[in-house]
Amino acid sequence: MRRQFRGVQASIKDKLPLALYTHCSSHSLNLCLSDARNIPSLRNCMGVIKEVCRFFHMQSCSLKEYADFFYMSALRTDIMKSMVSDCCPEQKKMKLISLCETQWVERHDSVFLFKDILEPIFLSLFKMEEESSDSAPKAYALSSSISQFQLHANLFLLGRMLSTTHNLSEKLKKNTDLSQAIANVTSVLDLLSKQSVDANDNFKTLYAQIKEIAVKLDIKEEIPRVCRLQTARNNILYSTEKEYYRRAVYVPYLDDFCNSLK
Repeated sequence: MRRQFRGVQASIKDKLPLALYTHCSSHSLNLCLSDARNIPSLRNCMGVIKEVCRFFHMQSCSLKEYADFFYMSALRTDIMKSMVSDCCPEQKKMKLISLCETQWVERHDSVFLFKDILEPIFLSLFKMEEESSDSAPKAYALSSSISQFQLHANLFLLGRMLSTTHNLSEKLKKNTDLSQAIANVTSVLDLLSKQSVDANDNFKTLYAQIKEIAVKLDIKEEIPRVCRLQTARNNILYSTEKEYYRRAVYVPYLDDFCNSLK
């Protein structure tokens, strides 16, 4: 479509030299959001969300085992609905939304819902872990991942970033001209730039929310394990756990996302 010599773009410009080729604005936003994969901790957080959704939905299974898996999936869904009703009676959605494989702009609702019902998810996995069934080992592995403070920090950071682009993604999916798309992106970029300037104060408020849910779930405040020869993670200087997550995740992702939008 977009090749400048043999693509559709070239064919149209041969007849209409003043025609201007532009990328799909919604797709461009999708590429900006996908840059989160460059930060390992955020990438791993999305991986855990994906695995938890798959565990409750049982999306992949063989035809021979389909009947048993369908029964277990229904059982897990019932446990989840019961926990959501007990912990979050105001929550209308009782079932997790699977992450879209290709379109990151479609992941907003999935991440928001996962964050809102984080406690019922944790309790559901813990209950399945105690039961002597085939699902217990997988439930134990997932509950161990969710019970890490690092995942909670990255989940809330990701939710904060996606909340600023949710309305933008909805607008760009509709028919709009290039000037209007640029105006919409510019307004979001101005908002993120202000957050970058006031990063300390903004992150202080966000970190208080992270600690609140961690205390509620009895999760210890800590940073990822650091070793002397470590090369895959950030060996940054820090005095507190809050400073570590601000310097290792929040500020880098905010800066990278602003640069991508520009």
